[in-house]
Amino acid sequence: MTRLSRLPPRDLEALSAYADGRLSAAERQALDARLGSDTELRTALDQIRATASLLRALPSVRPPR
Repeated sequence: MTRLSRLPPRDLEALSAYADGRLSAAERQALDARLGSDTELRTALDQIRATASLLRALPSVRPPR
C-alpha cells in the first residue's frame, strides 16, 4: 500500500486537485499521462478518493452555540 506521506507535497496537491476537478485541461492531461504509468500515483489517487468518499458519508453536525 502506498503511504501518502511518502509522496512529494506537489504530487499530493496535484492528486487532490485532480480528485476535486480543480485542474486545468492541460494539468489534467499531464497527470493522466503520469497516472497511466505510475502505479504508486494511481494507488495514492484511489486512497484520496476513498477518504473523500468516507468524509462525505459522515453526518452533518451543527456546532454547539
